[in-house]
Amino acid sequence: MPLSTFDIALRSATVALLLVLAVSLFRGFGTVLAGRLATAFALGSAAHAVTSSIGMTSRVPPAFAPVIALSTGNAVMFWLFTRALFDETFRLRWWHAAVVAFSFVNCMWLAPHPACSFRSSRSVSAAALYGGLNAVLQISLSRSGTAKSPTR
Repeated sequence: MPLSTFDIALRSATVALLLVLAVSLFRGFGTVLAGRLATAFALGSAAHAVTSSIGMTSRVPPAFAPVIALSTGNAVMFWLFTRALFDETFRLRWWHAAVVAFSFVNCMWLAPHPACSFRSSRSVSAAALYGGLNAVLQISLSRSGTAKSPTR
């Protein structure tokens, strides 16, 4: 079996399992903020499995921009999920969607322009790194007994 066929099979299975997980989480915990964020995280992970590929260098069609935006904003979604899970006073704010919105704008209008491509992709990567580091910090703070987030 060629390696590309094996890659497609694994990606398909991953997406199917993540979609089943998202539906199960939403049905079981859709009324709780942490449950809704866990559902969004599972959907973002499925989007990441669809859009990421080793060695992929071709341009992505504009129809995939929302999926790529969901995928790149998934690190921040993980951070929001950990905040909601470990901090019962956490509430979503309008600015929490800023990374996903910037990623969508980046995928649709900035990245196709050669002058903006490098800078905009680096800022999306930095925002995703920020979200991932905050998620790890949130988990480590909850283990030490302090459930408050370092950033608001």
